[in-house]
Amino acid sequence: MTGSTYYCRITKTARIFFLLVACIFPILVGGLHTATHFKELLTPEIYEYLQKKVPLLEEEQTLWNIWRVVSFMMGICFIVIGLINISILRLVPKTKSLPLLPIIAMILYQISVVYVGYTYEGDFQYYGGVFGIILLFTCLIMTIKIKNYDS
Repeated sequence: MTGSTYYCRITKTARIFFLLVACIFPILVGGLHTATHFKELLTPEIYEYLQKKVPLLEEEQTLWNIWRVVSFMMGICFIVIGLINISILRLVPKTKSLPLLPIIAMILYQISVVYVGYTYEGDFQYYGGVFGIILLFTCLIMTIKIKNYDS
């Protein structure tokens, strides 16, 4: 295998890992979160439970109002993260290495996923975040290797 074929395969593998962890997973998680928000979490029991008022920006708000806005926006933000990363993949030619900053940003995102999973006993978040970190670190190492080859 020639050097250029080897680096072409590394470039493709790095892009696939980034596509999976930085594009597909956030869109799926955001979609599932938003669907769950509307189907299972907007029940009369939860509405009743969250009627307690708390001060927010010097104004009384019910926990219900705060929670549903934050929960809804969280799901939508996951989808937007995935869409932004898709645009990054589309802007970078397939034969070129990915920029390092989006990969590093997604590693930080996955670290926060692991933290939430660990802190709030969310096994899916914890192990999903660990899996994402492994793939993204591999992607990062491959991308650095490609950048060194290109220069």
